[in-house]
Amino acid sequence: MAKVEVEVEDEEVNLSDILSIPIEDAKRPKPAPQGTYVGMVVGHPRRDKSSRKGTDFSEYTVQLMEACDDVNDKDLEEFLDGEPLTRKSVRVTYYHTKDARYRLGEFLIALGIDKTKSIEEGIQEVPGKTAYFHIKHQPSLDGTGVYANVDRVLKL
Repeated sequence: MAKVEVEVEDEEVNLSDILSIPIEDAKRPKPAPQGTYVGMVVGHPRRDKSSRKGTDFSEYTVQLMEACDDVNDKDLEEFLDGEPLTRKSVRVTYYHTKDARYRLGEFLIALGIDKTKSIEEGIQEVPGKTAYFHIKHQPSLDGTGVYANVDRVLKL
């Protein structure tokens, strides 16, 4: 399973506007409803090392383009809160280890990357590629919230 975080991309955000609200008004954003979405990879991945184990990873930003029939309309409307779906994105992370590289390979194949290329070559081709991204909810470790995780990426 890939790690995913859902975020709203603001046009021009003023940091003082964000920090000037009362603490009680700083609410946890709702997770994207469960179900399948058409998404497009935006830009090249961010590469880094995990803070806990120092494992190399690549993180991909996926702009949500369209919700499929298995997404609950009411939940989607509540999640969007008047914003277009294309203003929402998910970040999908793949770890670069011998045992986990197959997941990254499956992701690249789902994006339509030629499977005879190296993983590194495939990573360079991801910007602008589209696929189906299935989101499933998972409780947070402390039990205080729910996160939206991408559990499957399928070829369009």
